[in-house]
Amino acid sequence: MKSASALLLLCLASAPALASSDVSSAFDGVYLGTIRSSAGNCPAFEIGHVTISQGALHSEPGAPAISGIITAEGYVQATLARDGVSGPLDGRLENGVISAGYKSGACAWIVEFRPAPKNEIGAAKAAPISQYLPSLYFAGGYVMPSCSR
Repeated sequence: MKSASALLLLCLASAPALASSDVSSAFDGVYLGTIRSSAGNCPAFEIGHVTISQGALHSEPGAPAISGIITAEGYVQATLARDGVSGPLDGRLENGVISAGYKSGACAWIVEFRPAPKNEIGAAKAAPISQYLPSLYFAGGYVMPSCSR
């Protein structure tokens, strides 16, 4: 019984922290991603534009798939998928720049997202509407629910 009460106390103590980390639209906009390897032999790849809308991150079609959220405090929790492999992309927004880390196998990269220049925002490809529909997460990825009857 002692461990059950300790678990309950731990849950109650963490509740305010979870409540203060709500998804936020404060950082909505179009960002341009750059990536650099933090290890010598890791392959380079492009990130492109990422849109934050209502606190949800979505990459443009044709780029590595990025989806996730940003909290009111600027913490980013996302997934980056490329070449059939996905992994966490976690970081923080500071001074207008989102800096995050991504690791795949023995390779690691630092990803930065800066607000896209105004003349590039219209050039960013529009995301298909399916990216903004509700999705269900499972261990292997996301599944779009069917809207047909």
